[in-house]
Amino acid sequence: MERTFSGLGKLTLGDWERGLLLAVIGAVLTVLYESFSKGLPTDWVKLQPVLLTALGVGVTAGISYILKNLGTGANGQMLTNKPKEEVKK
Repeated sequence: MERTFSGLGKLTLGDWERGLLLAVIGAVLTVLYESFSKGLPTDWVKLQPVLLTALGVGVTAGISYILKNLGTGANGQMLTNKPKEEVKK
């Protein structure tokens, strides 16, 4: 399956879906890492900072992915819609 790019400054539904998926995966991995490194929190007072950290990491990952896609052109090159051959020159 070949990846299609939406064009410089444009987003498709697939871009939003992958951004959301990246945000969820980032949040889940953060919770797992915190749980394994510091022990599994058993009450809300200990769980709340872990969930807030996971939320921050997830939102940051999703936003960075969306911003990267806004700056990627139709041919997969950053900040240009020119073909890859022209950019390499």
